[in-house]
Amino acid sequence: MISPPISKKRKEEIFLALDIGTEAIKALIFKREKEKNIILGADLKEYYRLGIQDGLDLEKETMKGAILEVVNEAKNQAKIKTKDYITLWRPPGSILKERIVFNYFRRENPKKIISREEDGEIYKKIINQAQQEISQEIFQKFGILPQDLHFIDCRILQRKIDGYQVNQLTGFSGQELVSRILLTFMPRNYLEEIRRVAKDLNLNNSRLVPEAESLFLAFFGQKVTGIFLDIGGRSTQIFLVRNGQLKALNDFEMGGDIFSQKLSHTLGIDEVQAEELKIRYTQRVLSEEVRKRIKEIFHFSCQFWFNSLKLKLKEIYQKEEKIFPPIIFIFGGGSLLPEIEEILGEGKWEDLPFLSQPEIKFVLPKDLKNIRDKGKIITTSQYIPSLLLCYTNA
Repeated sequence: MISPPISKKRKEEIFLALDIGTEAIKALIFKREKEKNIILGADLKEYYRLGIQDGLDLEKETMKGAILEVVNEAKNQAKIKTKDYITLWRPPGSILKERIVFNYFRRENPKKIISREEDGEIYKKIINQAQQEISQEIFQKFGILPQDLHFIDCRILQRKIDGYQVNQLTGFSGQELVSRILLTFMPRNYLEEIRRVAKDLNLNNSRLVPEAESLFLAFFGQKVTGIFLDIGGRSTQIFLVRNGQLKALNDFEMGGDIFSQKLSHTLGIDEVQAEELKIRYTQRVLSEEVRKRIKEIFHFSCQFWFNSLKLKLKEIYQKEEKIFPPIIFIFGGGSLLPEIEEILGEGKWEDLPFLSQPEIKFVLPKDLKNIRDKGKIITTSQYIPSLLLCYTNA
């Protein structure tokens, strides 16, 4: 189980949240006072404005320069000079992957009470089996060898003994053990790249943070139920949450960038112009005639994205075999496109287990508890994934 936030009496801590997305770099400087996260500074740089294709090659000098630029701007806003802060990294979702797997373990002596030692041995075996399962899946899909994959974290979300849910195995007896395990992993070469860049930029005391962890902690205690969609530039991440507990997740390599590409191809303009036009469209500053034309251009791309989303939800349904919650929460830069909200709210869901047409809600900064932004520094929902990093146990 992902641990809840731990309340500790400690000196004031300064944090840098560094969100390396597929479309932009975001940096937040915040401090913790008791249970509050106080936003001190923030900056965002979109790749197309910097001449950067994506955020996958951190070691390029242009990329390192861009990271340093957003960090320095956030620090200037925060008016801090200290270098003694904790850096919370979130690499692109296409690199830092999260998967939930089920493990089935059969004990040879079901009547024997499980000791602490046996509990530890079982834990090592099921985690090893889960890692092997994921390693084989990644090798078959992407050709990445198991030894080139690094597991950042492995957490048991749920345990059952002979059908009964338990928080721990110690002290119980039984034969059939079923565990639901969350694994976070990434290619080893990319991890080494992050370490080199952190060292080069003096971003010491760093920690990689998966989105599932921070999303859980952000809504801990609220017993929220819904499907969360983080729609980025080049990927969409899906989180199924019931009563505040993460039940399933999935992702696919498609986001707001497909709309920019469609504009570029259809209108014969370069990527920078296409991105600028898309942003102005989402801001609703174009004439009605231009908006109508762009809406026509986006129609098939939006339908393609929606069909890809449904395919991934079907994969979750096949494993979960439950009715989907009637609320879809959306955030991230791609969620700002009107077509996304429209097709989610009006699209055809008959082939998925929704009891009614799902309600669509944006996750806004005001929806996140214990966040204080007196200076009104956060101006866009693109910062929501970055704000989630504020809840990290560090």
